[in-house]
Amino acid sequence: MVVIPADVVSQKLGRTDPFIRALVGILIENLRNVHNAYIVRPRSVHDFSRLLQDNAEQLRHFVINNAEQVDDFARLAGQIDALDVVISQLARQANAMNDRRDDNVPTDSVAL
Repeated sequence: MVVIPADVVSQKLGRTDPFIRALVGILIENLRNVHNAYIVRPRSVHDFSRLLQDNAEQLRHFVINNAEQVDDFARLAGQIDALDVVISQLARQANAMNDRRDDNVPTDSVAL
């Protein structure tokens, strides 16, 4: 991947046909936003708690694998442990809650 400065792109596109300029502009905007289409969006407290657990686990692995780069490794590791406690409490509460998505589809047969 190569970074092309915006002014270079604008300068080059300024010399092209307006249709091509608009088309390339649309493609550039789509490339800037394509990641939004693939982001998992939590839709419930349960989803948020799972996302937080996954992120905390990734953070823990990063800190452990890059301990030499982390200035205050012990302090940060302790904060991650404290975060785990909060996330675990949230996950327990989320599991105790009824996920409203389960109510959208009847689980038992309904006579029509």
